[in-house]
Amino acid sequence: MKKRWIYQIIAILCLLAVFPLRADAAGTTPPENCVSVDNGTNDGAIGFTGTGYAVYLNRLSGLADKTVTNVWIFYGNEADNIDPGITAANVLIYSQGGSQPATLLYTQPIDVSEFSGYGWKCIELTTPLTSSEDTLFIGLDAYFSNHGIFTGRDTATDGGADSFAGLDAFSMGSLAGYGFPNNYMIRAEYGAATHNIAGYTSAGGTVTVDKTTAAAGDTVNITVTPADGYRLVAGSLKYNDTAILGTSFIMPEADVTITAEFELIPRSISVESMQNGTVTADKITAAAGDTVNITVTPEEGYRLVAGSLKYNDTTVTENTFIMPGSDVTIYASFELVPEIVNAKDLITGLPDVANLTETDFTAVVNAKNAYDSLPDAQKNLIDAGVKTKLADAVKALSILLLQDEATGTKVEGIDGTVLDFRTTLSVTPIMGTLTEQTKALYAAGIEKAAKGQQLIQLFDIKLLVNGQPVQPAGNVRVTLKMTEEMKKYTNLQIIYLAEDGSATIIPHTVSGDEIMFVTDHFSNYGVIGTPVKEAAIIPTIIPTIIPTTTQAVQTGDTAMTGLYIILAVISLATAICFGRKKASIH
Repeated sequence: MKKRWIYQIIAILCLLAVFPLRADAAGTTPPENCVSVDNGTNDGAIGFTGTGYAVYLNRLSGLADKTVTNVWIFYGNEADNIDPGITAANVLIYSQGGSQPATLLYTQPIDVSEFSGYGWKCIELTTPLTSSEDTLFIGLDAYFSNHGIFTGRDTATDGGADSFAGLDAFSMGSLAGYGFPNNYMIRAEYGAATHNIAGYTSAGGTVTVDKTTAAAGDTVNITVTPADGYRLVAGSLKYNDTAILGTSFIMPEADVTITAEFELIPRSISVESMQNGTVTADKITAAAGDTVNITVTPEEGYRLVAGSLKYNDTTVTENTFIMPGSDVTIYASFELVPEIVNAKDLITGLPDVANLTETDFTAVVNAKNAYDSLPDAQKNLIDAGVKTKLADAVKALSILLLQDEATGTKVEGIDGTVLDFRTTLSVTPIMGTLTEQTKALYAAGIEKAAKGQQLIQLFDIKLLVNGQPVQPAGNVRVTLKMTEEMKKYTNLQIIYLAEDGSATIIPHTVSGDEIMFVTDHFSNYGVIGTPVKEAAIIPTIIPTIIPTTTQAVQTGDTAMTGLYIILAVISLATAICFGRKKASIH
């Protein structure tokens, strides 16, 4: 394996050897429309030593938008003919990648049997190559079994940098890099670039051209043939969006596509009158095959009935259809939007106010939410009777929710205060939950605010929305039901107790067995009063009989006993009078 690589390296070095040839070469010479890097003076030829494969390329520039038609190679050897050792050769064209060949764009075998003597050989490309790049690597490869000579080198004193040799196209060295100021005598002949021409065909007609490719500046003739009943739309015949005047155009430096439009005799489009919406078409006449766009505009609160948009009994999808070869009539139907229908159904499904209970809370809330979510214009589409039923149900539910059946407490907004209709009242008696310490704290606060009065009952009063405590946005009236326990007291008052035990008297009124007060904040509220004492009974004084006893003798001043009895009788009489006075106030 190592010997093989050594032979190939030696072969590459031998490729650069100079072999003298005659000064003049017989045969034709390359034309002027060639790209080259040699000066045309032959200074020898490439020699092959050993066996193997090698690639020889020239870097040729100035080929952008040109079509390579032929590759010219100067060939020869000492004996003026090709050595039999060359078994095959190919023309190669690569794109440029940095300073090296990049992608193989074209390859074509060379018939080495056609070479004799020495001189220029023109190899015609089977398929001309049009380049969009300015620089290409163009040359050949050769297979040889022994010593051979092929491509000539010129005497360019500044050459060598644009010619490359190597064992393959992707690991090459320049002749300048090997120390030779020469370039290979390989040239690319080019002609004017040709471009493609695409005609046009449709159901309405065709446009044909007299050629499928042309160079810039060539005249392209066209023939327009409308189908029966069609005509060419004026100004629609174009190539690459450029209008064609007459029946020909001059080929630009680019591929062209010819387009045209053909039209039939226009057909009429009409729209039926309809309720709760409108339908319009973007044209009043159209030819068969034209696209007709429809605009559907439902009135507020309505929508198009699915599948009702039609023309001539044909359902229209996506608000567009293709015009048939006949007149058409468009029609459609509209219906209330689901949101309105749903709101109406929820409201009408509510029980009558007389039968409404707290168990209907969810149904009323759902109906109210569905109605409230509608725009005002859609609310106007709901019958007045249905709206009234909803309003009555909301009011009745609110009254139910703002009553506590267990304590007889109720709440209502006053002075313009409106409570969320979902608001529920929570009243919890909490006297039994107080610790002795808290009771003592509250008693001290009450004594300070209302001397001589006692706490009868304490309530934790709350307003809840969706289970969460809320405070009213204004004043509300709270009505407490007077209990039997409260009736045992006089001078009943409402009191607010803070956490620190301080008490605040809340103004209130009493009507029958109801106590009412106004507040804008809910917390712990209590009822206080003065106990009503029972009528005292004047005792009958009975002489005291001192029994005989074996107990210890009582200590004390017996002389004072009579005085104590007199004072006790006076105190009892005073209490009886005071109690009767308080009872009369109650």
